[in-house]
Amino acid sequence: MKNVLFYSALLLGLAGLFTSCVDERFTDDPSCVISFSSDTISFDTLFTTVPSRTASFLVYNHNKKALKISSARLVGGEQSLFRMNVDGRLPDPSNRVTNIQIKAQDSLFVFVELTINPTEQDAPVYFEDAIEFIVNGVKSEVKLIGYGQDAIIFRGKSWKQDTTLTDNRPYLIFDYIHVAKGATLTLKEGTRLFFHSNANLIVDGNLKSKGTLEKPVLMRGDRFDRMQDVDETPYDYLPAQWGSVYLQAPKGNHEINHTIIRGGEMGVFLVGMGVTYPKLLLKNSQIHTMKQYGIYTRNASLTVENSEISNCGKACMAIIGGESKVVHSTIANYFEWDSREEPAVLITNYILNDNLVYLFPITSSVFENSIIYGNHANEITLQKDTFGS
Repeated sequence: MKNVLFYSALLLGLAGLFTSCVDERFTDDPSCVISFSSDTISFDTLFTTVPSRTASFLVYNHNKKALKISSARLVGGEQSLFRMNVDGRLPDPSNRVTNIQIKAQDSLFVFVELTINPTEQDAPVYFEDAIEFIVNGVKSEVKLIGYGQDAIIFRGKSWKQDTTLTDNRPYLIFDYIHVAKGATLTLKEGTRLFFHSNANLIVDGNLKSKGTLEKPVLMRGDRFDRMQDVDETPYDYLPAQWGSVYLQAPKGNHEINHTIIRGGEMGVFLVGMGVTYPKLLLKNSQIHTMKQYGIYTRNASLTVENSEISNCGKACMAIIGGESKVVHSTIANYFEWDSREEPAVLITNYILNDNLVYLFPITSSVFENSIIYGNHANEITLQKDTFGS
């Protein structure tokens, strides 16, 4: 993030070289003031030690004469956790920029970032500061606010022994977390896993996600900020914010209960290799807003009870061979972030890859007292190999 501020300063500074020769008449009238595009810059919850996005606001001079901003400073001074860049200029060690010129009927950018130090507390901590501007002796300010959350950070972490994660603090995951063959990862009620872009949960052992109605387990992306669209859509509402949950042990025995999995590339990927199916029991859970599949199984045993699988860029459920049972559940696809060709539910006994057909016999597939719906005319497709006929 420091590089962002540096290059912003460099580019805006070069632009200033071409305009510094313009003759401007400045006013010292205290009634001539500046205004701002926003009176508050808010950073949603940030994980401590991780730099924020770069936020910005505009300073306007709506007057008929140029103004000199004698000072723009972070009120927190040297101790401020915020960083700023004012019209391409970085502040001095006291976090102050002086003698800033702004032409009549013109504006300038201010960029702001925030990095919060560890708080040694489990709950989020509130931080605030302000940028104070002085023009012709008149003070005005833009408030800066944010929340910091301590997190346990994993970067490419692999467990070879049974491991339990708890709800004391959230977990921030870069690259991947991995469960080795023969090991079991247990997620206690209220456990929160925040995955950075493209980060995955890879299980070559077993996964036991033990949420409760009051304290579900959560798996989602790590962004708390919003898009710069008309609706200011939270990134947490978008697909493809992180990777997937890969359950790839040939004889794995997995349970996911009262768990919310959202906003990834793919929800749960469950694949078996031989005649013994890996097993997944998914109960009382939600998987939604995935770029590809909500659940993708191949040659596996899947049981879904009292759960919701919804709004995926491909099928909400793709079942290739094996056995499956879905009871008291809703599979609904109203994916809105791209066009969609596949139905909400796809059941087949083969895949076609490089003009080769690979067969995966279906032992059984049962749907009971469940809803399959979406915005396509047909939201369930049964495909059977006929290439050998």
